[in-house]
Amino acid sequence: MERHLAAAALVSFGYDVLLTDSTAVLLKPILPFFRQQPADVDLFFQRDDWPADPVRHIGCAVNAGFVLMRGKKGQKVAALVEDMVSSRSCGCTASQLSRMPE
Repeated sequence: MERHLAAAALVSFGYDVLLTDSTAVLLKPILPFFRQQPADVDLFFQRDDWPADPVRHIGCAVNAGFVLMRGKKGQKVAALVEDMVSSRSCGCTASQLSRMPE
């Protein structure tokens, strides 16, 4: 999870960071997709169905191997990512993830 903390540090300075596993294969350009998304979305995660505990609680899990973190609210996004890493889980509900405070 050190790579997530390094990415969070970059985000805290206002950079957008796309973090992928080294085994990810991008078959099409992905930047046009992300640029079309609402500007108020700060984190994009790939949904997953494992591990089972988050799936039971919020209906899905997060694949930490494909994440886009936007730097517009850098300090708040970085704090959330750092909290998620330190607790080794999301630690919050789906509604909290979907609406970060301004």
